Amino acid sequence: MCLLVYNRRMYKEEVQQSLLAWVRTTQATSAKSFSELWDGRILLELLRKIANFQAGELELIDELEPKIVLANLKRISKALAAHYDKHLRNKYDPEFVDLLSIAQNRNPLEIFKLTLQVFGACVQAPNKPDFINPIIKLKEEEQQHLMTLIKEHNFIHSSSQQ
Repeated sequence: MCLLVYNRRMYKEEVQQSLLAWVRTTQATSAKSFSELWDGRILLELLRKIANFQAGELELIDELEPKIVLANLKRISKALAAHYDKHLRNKYDPEFVDLLSIAQNRNPLEIFKLTLQVFGACVQAPNKPDFINPIIKLKEEEQQHLMTLIKEHNFIHSSSQQ
């Protein structure tokens, strides 16, 4: 069994696979592992689906060399941080995800962390039904894992907190 440690929490492989299943459902990709998301393209496409996400001129360079991938990931991280700061209660720490480790080693823990931040932005978006409804299409166990992630990371706020 593979465990990821993130934010002092351990995530079993089932939780990781549930998040990956959500990515596949919302982005129509056939990725079987987080390492397949290493270049950031699929994550950027998810972000572009958020109604108030300011992608602006955010274009990725079509190159898979680690230096270029790192530059692309930095662009995504910067845009994601700006989105969190402007629209969400949660704080996004761009230093928390080791983008270099993603670009050079396709590190699954770091890709999971970045994907989790994208997931958080999606489920809090003005058009959140577009991202939450696909969860219903997943297996019940996967749904439970994703709901736990949402609660653990405080991605959904009750009206009394607003």
